[in-house]
Amino acid sequence: MFITRMYRGDDGISHFEDLEIPARSTRVGTISEWLDSESILFREVQPGLFLDWHHADSRVLIVILAGTIEVTLGSESRQFGPGSMVLAEDVGGTRIGVEESGQGIRSDFPCDQIWRGLQAALADQSVLV
Repeated sequence: MFITRMYRGDDGISHFEDLEIPARSTRVGTISEWLDSESILFREVQPGLFLDWHHADSRVLIVILAGTIEVTLGSESRQFGPGSMVLAEDVGGTRIGVEESGQGIRSDFPCDQIWRGLQAALADQSVLV
């Protein structure tokens, strides 16, 4: 299983990182370890929403259930669709000047269908990979 991590590097710039989730084979399938989460929410977004430069409010695991989202970090953009898992950890820094610097997360929901996702706020001590 793979996940895309969005984080702020030591250089102060937001980056993508593709990681494999440690997992083991069992009689019921391949499973990871349990993760501690503080809360879970379901989110539905109408087509066409655009969120300009921002940071994640907390460490959050996002599982995309339907629709697509295009995320831009700096000059790199990626699209995520159903089944994608994203770990948003770019919580550092201030939001002031984010637009001018082009740092943080930029989200676009360009498809012509409703986007649905599950978001889990991870406990601070939860280690995914």
